[in-house]
Amino acid sequence: MRLRVIRAFWAAVLFCAVLSAVQASPAALVIDAGSQSVKCDDEKLESRLLKPFGSQVGAFVQNTTTEPRKLQVKFCGLSEARYDLYVNGKYLGVKDAAELEKGFDLTVPGRIVDPRLVLCLETVKPLIEAEYSRLKDIRSPEPARICATLQQAIGWVRSSLQIEKTYRSLTVVAVPEGRVLQRPNVPTRLDDEDTMASVNRACSLLHEARSRMSSVIQDPDLRNSAVMCLTPVDFAASFAVKNGKPCIAASVTNYCNLPVSGKIVVTVPAGWKCEKTTWPFSNLASGKSVRADCILTRNKPNAPLPEGVKVAADLSMTHDGLRAHWVIPAIARTPELQSAVMPNSGSRKSSSSSVGPSTDTGK
Repeated sequence: MRLRVIRAFWAAVLFCAVLSAVQASPAALVIDAGSQSVKCDDEKLESRLLKPFGSQVGAFVQNTTTEPRKLQVKFCGLSEARYDLYVNGKYLGVKDAAELEKGFDLTVPGRIVDPRLVLCLETVKPLIEAEYSRLKDIRSPEPARICATLQQAIGWVRSSLQIEKTYRSLTVVAVPEGRVLQRPNVPTRLDDEDTMASVNRACSLLHEARSRMSSVIQDPDLRNSAVMCLTPVDFAASFAVKNGKPCIAASVTNYCNLPVSGKIVVTVPAGWKCEKTTWPFSNLASGKSVRADCILTRNKPNAPLPEGVKVAADLSMTHDGLRAHWVIPAIARTPELQSAVMPNSGSRKSSSSSVGPSTDTGK
């Protein structure tokens, strides 16, 4: 019996090792010059045939993950004996057709940019677009000024995200020996340094914009909404009755690349009281959350049960001497945490920490 168990154990180890080896093997990319087609057996790599120019043939491969992907490239149906090989626009020398048909290994790059920067840009993009759509048809000075800034911000975000995506791509082209390379119609791929600099600059420009909006826009509602849409920080609140007592929960989640500080404030309804109404926090990092929980008790015996409770996140963000301040108001009405900023933020994963007495110890 013991021997069978040992054999089963080592069989399982061997199976896992083989499976791991199979998963670690390069994906296969086949570029067929004869049928003018391209096939890739890795679903995480999107590939397409580049427009042929005579006997020039090639493919564009997009990595949809953040990790590098190994790739074995094979050509078939080639009509010439020798080819000049280009990868991402760089000349790699002359290759025999037989060598190209045998195959060679390449790596499609993964993400090199700080993921906190990409999280910020991806999260802020729909917020800016929504606010711009809301204000663009209002013909008055301050909305027009905000829209001009938001239009610029949309350009920064879209451009930097495209640059980051294009970095995670590969263009491979075979040109008959001695002929001029016809540049394929693919996005321009920057090198490591320029890719990182582009994304960093976009995030820096966003902070300059939110600081400027915070200081120059006079209308408090417009100022608040302008800074809010430029800063991907979410605020959610909930209200529920547990054991006959109203319970309020509120959370702040930071999707910005910069830390945020501030406080969560609960406005206690008339006839009720709470041991604590303000929960300060500081330097909440990207991807992190803080949560405040409190229980209301009656201050007056006949005080009616509130249908909802006003809560707010009073926030500030300071970097390189530039500061932005804004307040996100919300009304806690539902038993589940409901976002005041991002309707789909509940699907995001972030680590949380409590900043107040909590009625939910399962956190």
